[in-house]
Amino acid sequence: MGIERVSASPLSGAESGPESVADMFDPLNANDDDGPAEEELREPQARPEAETLLASLIAQIDDINLARYVDNTDLDQIGAQVIREYEIDKNSRAEWEEEAEKALRFAKQKTTPKTYPWPGASSMIFPLITQATIEFGARTMPAIIQGKNVVKGVVWGSDKGTPVERNGQPMTQPGPNGQPQPVWLIPPGGKRELADKIGEHMSWQLLSDMKEWKSQTDAMIHQMPIVGGAARKTFFDVMEDKSRSLFVSILNLVWNRYAPSFDTAPRHSEKVLLYPFEIIQRERAGIDESSENGEGMFLPLVYAAAGTDSSEKFDGRELGSDGWDEDAPHLFIEQHRRLDLDGDGYPEPYIITVHHRSCKVVRIVANYCEKGIKASKDGDTIFAIEKDAQYTLYPFLPPFDGGSYPNGFGHLLLPLNDAINTTLNQSFDAGHLQNAGGGFVSNELGLPSGQTLFQVGKFTRVTTKGAAIRDSVFPLPFNGPSPVLFQILGFIVTAAKEIGAVGNILSGDAAIANAPPTTVLALIEQGMKVYTSIYERVFTSLEAELNKLHNLNKRHIKDTVKYDIGDESREISAADYARSGAVQPVADPKMTTDMQKLVRSQILQTTSQNNPLINQKEVLTRVYEAANIERIEDLFVPEDPNAQAFAMAMQQATLGKLRAEELEKQTHAFLNMSLARKNSSAAEEAAIEQQLTFMRQKIEALNTQAKFAAIDSKQAMQAREHAHQLGMALGDRHHEMVSDAVQHARDLAMQGAQDAQATAQQPLPVQPTPAPAGALPMAPDAPAGPDVTTPSSPGTGNTDVPGDLAGAM
Repeated sequence: MGIERVSASPLSGAESGPESVADMFDPLNANDDDGPAEEELREPQARPEAETLLASLIAQIDDINLARYVDNTDLDQIGAQVIREYEIDKNSRAEWEEEAEKALRFAKQKTTPKTYPWPGASSMIFPLITQATIEFGARTMPAIIQGKNVVKGVVWGSDKGTPVERNGQPMTQPGPNGQPQPVWLIPPGGKRELADKIGEHMSWQLLSDMKEWKSQTDAMIHQMPIVGGAARKTFFDVMEDKSRSLFVSILNLVWNRYAPSFDTAPRHSEKVLLYPFEIIQRERAGIDESSENGEGMFLPLVYAAAGTDSSEKFDGRELGSDGWDEDAPHLFIEQHRRLDLDGDGYPEPYIITVHHRSCKVVRIVANYCEKGIKASKDGDTIFAIEKDAQYTLYPFLPPFDGGSYPNGFGHLLLPLNDAINTTLNQSFDAGHLQNAGGGFVSNELGLPSGQTLFQVGKFTRVTTKGAAIRDSVFPLPFNGPSPVLFQILGFIVTAAKEIGAVGNILSGDAAIANAPPTTVLALIEQGMKVYTSIYERVFTSLEAELNKLHNLNKRHIKDTVKYDIGDESREISAADYARSGAVQPVADPKMTTDMQKLVRSQILQTTSQNNPLINQKEVLTRVYEAANIERIEDLFVPEDPNAQAFAMAMQQATLGKLRAEELEKQTHAFLNMSLARKNSSAAEEAAIEQQLTFMRQKIEALNTQAKFAAIDSKQAMQAREHAHQLGMALGDRHHEMVSDAVQHARDLAMQGAQDAQATAQQPLPVQPTPAPAGALPMAPDAPAGPDVTTPSSPGTGNTDVPGDLAGAM
């Protein structure tokens, strides 16, 4: 049966269309020819004129369907080419696909009845692939999605701020204290703040706006270990008018196996199932009263047969072909490829959607952006066009055969799983035979034909010639399950689990509960070698997917977008995305288990205790994050606005007290030295004079510092008054505690200065000790030799004394 093109939507009421939905999808439709009727052929629309080839390519970017400009004959050739090359790519991966489908059946424990060695023989499947898959998903899902956080922004370059410059010099403006300060184009820390905002919005976008993303991620990471990988399709959905990132099974995504890599493959073909109502939605999308072309995302077709093509598979399952089901989905091939539509000799990247059964093209759209076009200055010669790669491959294990299709546990463990299944089923069948028994009976033993029933306490008559009954019965020797076979089974299972990285420590073995943190971490990392290498590939692919979504937001966000964080509504603008850099997952590729996080945080907490070089708040924050504690910021006491003034006052008070105590000691030493000079000889007096000069200078310096401490205490008093104003919001009790502490600090400093001055003005009753012959009396902490020499007044024998000590001499 043919499929006809019409000039209007199938349900638009046009005379050329069917009379009803039933006619449209009826396999017995009267349109039973091999092609559309001539009067119903669609006439291609005129392509909008453009001055240059470059301008024409740019104009195509936002067009929702370029197929309406292409002649029907050319469309049929394009459709046939798409399906033919899709079949070529599908045949190239036939071996890989067969193994992947078998692994999928093993993971689902889907058995088939056996007829050997007898009908109904044991057909158990050992859950080796199933266990490896579940454990991989259980570890990976929490590592990718950490609460409400998935994405974090990346800061490029220095975040010390970018000042506004004029004539090559930074501009300044008066600050709050009257001092000039720079005018910032980007303030210090502005890049980090913007990056956090981008990460916050994209995390909300993935978890709240794209409601399917989280559940599809869960399905994706559970299918990856089985078939070898998965893919994400990140694109702007014209119908939904928003960006989307959908999970695509690589069983439904076809590319040539012999391509050097996934990204360099010349084409990617996705199998898409669309129900009849979804087809109609796409035919009508973009059509309104202002539409000039009258055509939407899909060219309208009259589908002469319902049902899907039974020769194709979707998700590894054969598609049904019930022609009487009007709601059966139709299979389309969406091929991302290059095609020379403008005839300039260079193939441009396009996305072509073709109905598989009829090979009819329903849509063609450009798959590039303006920045990806490299052309001559006059715009008439195209040098290169970079495609917009919508698909992101998540490989589980790299291909071992040099192809481009990844491998999974299904491919690696399939032979071992087959051997385990065979061994188990043989053991079960041997046990069955041993339990059931069977053998030969001699004709000399006369037994009634049919079944012989036994009852408790009843004897059954048999005909025998006097020989023992057991001599006429020969049971076959069924030995039962083989112990050697059981040992081989254990060896195979152990080897398979090592490949699957399934170990006790990763499954929550309690035997290591009391081991030191470093030992536990070493055991975990050793057991996670295989898994960590796989997860790093997942992290790299996730980063690529997130950056594709980031670029879509840059292109398609208009003005501002609102999003919710808890009960708070926030906004982000197109300008924010225009100024932002790249993004990456919040997940850590080197730390994927909660045990790893807790052990590392425990090491951090142990090594940072009482260490003044470590930020204790940051340490505690990381410890709580590793323990998945919510609302961490609420656990910390709010920063006190008076803390800085209080710390300064306490520091000055302590300094004043220390200087006052030192001043008192130096004063005592000076007085002792002065008394010793009076009893010394002329030769000793010169050396003592030098020491007194040094001590006098030191006392003057300490006296000055003590006075400054008193002045700083007065400034602390002013800070106290300022703290009074700031502390009102913290409550009267908290304000009184801060005020008392500041006042106490001021009193300590003032008292220390006053005590030092009083001590210096009152001579102390010191009994000097006569110096031994040949020795000079030394003051405590006095230097061995003078640094500065001050001449004394001639003929007086006195030396200059600091003003504060004049009365004591």
